[in-house]
Amino acid sequence: MLSQPTYATPEPLATLASKAVLERIKSAADGLKATFACGGSVECSQPVRIFFWETGGDIQSEHKTLQLPKQGADASALRDLVAACSAATFGRSNPNNPREGADVLDPSYRKALKLDVERFATNINLSELGILAHIKTLMAPDAADVRAELYKLNIHQAGDFFKAHVDTPRSEDMLGSLVIALPSIHEGGELTVEHAGQQQTFDWSLTKLPEKPMLQWGAFYSDCKHKVHPVKSGARITVTYNLMAVKATPPPLQGINPTTLGLRQVLDAALETPGFLDQGGTLAFGCQHAYPHSSNAFLKTDFEPQLKGADACLVAVARDLGLKSEIKSLYKREHDDYEEEEYDSDGEEFSEEEVARRRSSRFIGQDFRLSMGEGLDETYGTDDIYGLVCPKVEKRWDLTWCHEVEHREVGAVYGTTGNEVSTDCIYSCAVILISIPPMMQRMPAPASKRVKHS
Repeated sequence: MLSQPTYATPEPLATLASKAVLERIKSAADGLKATFACGGSVECSQPVRIFFWETGGDIQSEHKTLQLPKQGADASALRDLVAACSAATFGRSNPNNPREGADVLDPSYRKALKLDVERFATNINLSELGILAHIKTLMAPDAADVRAELYKLNIHQAGDFFKAHVDTPRSEDMLGSLVIALPSIHEGGELTVEHAGQQQTFDWSLTKLPEKPMLQWGAFYSDCKHKVHPVKSGARITVTYNLMAVKATPPPLQGINPTTLGLRQVLDAALETPGFLDQGGTLAFGCQHAYPHSSNAFLKTDFEPQLKGADACLVAVARDLGLKSEIKSLYKREHDDYEEEEYDSDGEEFSEEEVARRRSSRFIGQDFRLSMGEGLDETYGTDDIYGLVCPKVEKRWDLTWCHEVEHREVGAVYGTTGNEVSTDCIYSCAVILISIPPMMQRMPAPASKRVKHS
């Protein structure tokens, strides 16, 4: 007797539609781009002057001055400035304890000269030149103000460079960095800034001095990877500032227009699509920018006003659609792969959907304070991580991931035992959770905010 052929049961149209909608949301979230760097050039009303003290000299002693664009006798002042500098170092974390780090001198990774802020001053007036106003508009539209703290002077000469790196945060409220190129003849030394697959390059080369004093500048968020390409000739002189965002008291995210964002259109259409989380659910997005959310100073302030770029846009979209959004902490270890058993306790195989749901589970904290209790809990309940009792942490099974985590902070360092005593880390990652109500409870967006779906 011939056996009848068997065919896979086709997925319901509603399920196929829901999967297609989720893919559109993921694609739109991945493509959610916002300003991460900006720059320009400005003319100055007077020559740029650098006042500096020689290494080892008393700060109260007479200073030397370099005037740029340099002419005539100032060539000797440039040599004096170079002589006053020392080799530039860079920060490197301790692999055994990520909370610790040290400054490292390694010419194979960074070759440049530096002058610390205690040993120089400048007559550059950033507010008068309009640079800070430009940065605030593009990088911190909801901040009350942006202030700049003079940090360091660097000189890159022929052959000098700095490989790709991320700056060490200098404070919990640091927005980013501002680099100003002084008018000096040089070629090469381009600054390339990268974030989320995007790249922006600032080329400040000068083959001849400008007739009027001119400054070229670039600013970028503190979590952006950047590098200085090798200088081909001359001396590339830059002054770096730490940028701080002064928090505003009015409601945040007022400087963003969500209706112009593609993600809003996609998410708005998804809410009206039958089969898309009909019973409700939670969309999870890993933050695209890094934040010092494990520091005590950062925890004392509201997180939302400190969101940057694409993260701020995502929360603004949720708010505009009337959806509840929360910023939570996801906790994970170094090599977590989130594998889950494919069989239940009776040996029955889970469905593909159940396996996928289990593998998408994550440890989510109610806030960004990871408090660890004493002892181990082998039951692995909802209030422990990897057997460590951690109040206010639960394993969430209901998350639909639309953008994976990209950045992390050290949440806790703890001792482990085995063949030998060692330490391990639990990392904290900032995630944005958007609650999707059941289909019957979804209200259409106001007519004034409706956008046409393509």
